[in-house]
Amino acid sequence: DNNNNNNNNTTEQQDYDVCRYPVMNVILRVFPFLQPRRQDSFDSTQEEVEESEGYHHHDDNESTRQPIEIVLGVHPDDSLILSPLAMDSLRPHFPFVIQEDYYWLKYSMRRHGASLDTMLHQIRNSARTLLVIETLNGDVFGAFVSSPWRKHTPYYYGSGEAFVWKQDHGDLKKIDAVKVFPWSGSAQENREIQCIHQDNNTLCVGGNGSAAITLDKDLLRGASMSCSTFDSPPLVNDDKDGFFDIANIEVWTFSPIPSLNMAEQLELSRQFIFDHGNFATV
Repeated sequence: DNNNNNNNNTTEQQDYDVCRYPVMNVILRVFPFLQPRRQDSFDSTQEEVEESEGYHHHDDNESTRQPIEIVLGVHPDDSLILSPLAMDSLRPHFPFVIQEDYYWLKYSMRRHGASLDTMLHQIRNSARTLLVIETLNGDVFGAFVSSPWRKHTPYYYGSGEAFVWKQDHGDLKKIDAVKVFPWSGSAQENREIQCIHQDNNTLCVGGNGSAAITLDKDLLRGASMSCSTFDSPPLVNDDKDGFFDIANIEVWTFSPIPSLNMAEQLELSRQFIFDHGNFATV
């Protein structure tokens, strides 16, 4: 009996861990084809991963080697803003439930075009997103939000899990190159986390009279000001009073499954459950 119990425990440990999501059991009952496989069935060679999912790494020189990340949605010829080192540095600041998930590139301005509407369409089913912005001056910064982006909302909304961040001087060799400014949570009225304004179709992160990030509808220009929502300074070099010209934008989401096809099915299934059931976003 003890041997059987040990074997059962080993089998349970080999199963891919989806129990972190309270609603996952409901999704698996409704969509049994998403039943997770054993961990060893995900084992792939580097060539297989690169061909099917996208494999992003930097210089193989021992002195400059950076963390290797398996990422979803990346094309072999993509030149990414977000480096493996930045990915690794940001992980501890994400909600615990997704800290071990795979990065999934949902929108790239270079690939999909410069349009807020296009960006929102690409991330329409994504619950949590990481915004990454690169300016023409070389600044790299962004925001993480735990609530889906909703078009033309008349009010701010969002979760206290949100934060804004910036890359210091574009130095990717230092592990502390990414600075994070979490939600300050200092007052009840300080709940202005995220919004897409109806009047001018602009995206804002942070509020209370001064947004940490504002992007125009064409994704050509933006602004970053000191923001009490995150107790953050301007996230760009303040040579234009916080205004900046955009070189590129990426929006990433996260998946517990290292397969692009399965990740897409899981996201759609999860969105279906939330659209048609009385569940809180997890």
